[in-house]
Amino acid sequence: MAGLKETLCASCIHMDVCKHKTQYLAVLDKINDLSVTTEEQSNENGARYSTRPISQLEFFVEASLPCRFFLQNNYPVNRDGSVSSTTVLYGGC
Repeated sequence: MAGLKETLCASCIHMDVCKHKTQYLAVLDKINDLSVTTEEQSNENGARYSTRPISQLEFFVEASLPCRFFLQNNYPVNRDGSVSSTTVLYGGC
């Protein structure tokens, strides 16, 4: 999977204070690094197998997991990184 992928964390209101972010991103990396082994064909020499990362499977779309504490950040963010709203909710993280 080439390039950067935006995770839920990037659009979550808890992005800068979340205590679960590092572990969540590590789990996503492990899932996307999984491989699958399949039998290609059998012949007189026995079965032939191949192992490919799931990212190379044509039908696979990169995995994403829900987060129990995700809250969509609907507040505009200023160039300096501050949030434009006067009310910011923190729930769970």
